[in-house]
Amino acid sequence: MISLSVLLAFAFAAVCTLIVPAILLFVLCLKRKISQKPMWIGAAAFFVSQICLRLPILSALGKQGWFQAFAKNNFIPYVIALAFTAGLFEEGARYLGARYLLKKQRAFRDAVAFGLGHGLCETVLLVGLTEVSNLIFCLMLNNGTLPASAPALKPAADALLAVAPYTAYMAVWERIFTVLFHVFASVLVFLGVREGKFRFWLYALAAHTLTDSVIPLLMKYGTAWAGEFAVGIVGAAGLWLVFQMRPAFQKKELTDESA
Repeated sequence: MISLSVLLAFAFAAVCTLIVPAILLFVLCLKRKISQKPMWIGAAAFFVSQICLRLPILSALGKQGWFQAFAKNNFIPYVIALAFTAGLFEEGARYLGARYLLKKQRAFRDAVAFGLGHGLCETVLLVGLTEVSNLIFCLMLNNGTLPASAPALKPAADALLAVAPYTAYMAVWERIFTVLFHVFASVLVFLGVREGKFRFWLYALAAHTLTDSVIPLLMKYGTAWAGEFAVGIVGAAGLWLVFQMRPAFQKKELTDESA
């Protein structure tokens, strides 16, 4: 029997990572706080770079013996390699979207819209759907629809029985600050495209790789709390940098108007 506290935690996480993102984007678009086109292209950038390209490639590699051995025997290089590919695919998609698909929409609000679309699409697809699946599975176990003792279901049932409610709340915390990082990376890449400074994309790639490397390593060799604290620091720092970069967009727009 899955405890009520776990069910409530999964329900809360499902609402926060599936329903709230949709409502947030709808309201922001309705009130014209963000632009729809950059938002949808940001979402598509995540979907294509991760769901259509990177994750299928990693899935195929995961079936190869040499790759399994590398992951098992070289954990730190493996984590760094995963982090680098995540950065390469996602920041690459960010750059292509800003450079070629949004030639007339590179204002600050457009960069923010792109980042929100990217980050919230990731939240819904990778976390929201998982939380809903976990909740449904738990309810079916509790009402007897699925027998927990069935050989095929026992590993999953045992894992859910061992889940502590705080892990679902931590997932929500992590998503909030991860979305802030995606907004930061989008603003940085858009600024680089606007000013013709390719090194800004390299900065975004480096930040993405570093973030996705350090946090899993902290969770493995430190504690989950240390990793989540680092997520918060990264997200907060990203938000601060977003506001630091905003004047550069406004300055460029004023220059263009006076030219």
